[in-house]
Amino acid sequence: MRVLPFIAILFSVGLAATPQAFEFDMRALTCDDVNTTRQAETVATWLDGYLAAASGDTRTSDAWIEALYAYVEAECRRNPKATIFSIVGAKRR
Repeated sequence: MRVLPFIAILFSVGLAATPQAFEFDMRALTCDDVNTTRQAETVATWLDGYLAAASGDTRTSDAWIEALYAYVEAECRRNPKATIFSIVGAKRR
């Protein structure tokens, strides 16, 4: 099962990392905020869950996460002042 190695990596990275406070209102989060905090992976994971809840489709895959990350990254390059919500509003699973 491919999930177990992923979970093991997640926990090992989490345990080895220095704890940092990371708190903000996702509705107000802008592309500049994501670039500044260097939390793109955290935001992409949160967005995956948000879009899953909005669509009712709870399936996920590496390909989907990579596509979502690439989409948000490209849109943020075009408009750094845009909110993440305005960018993913048009994105559907």
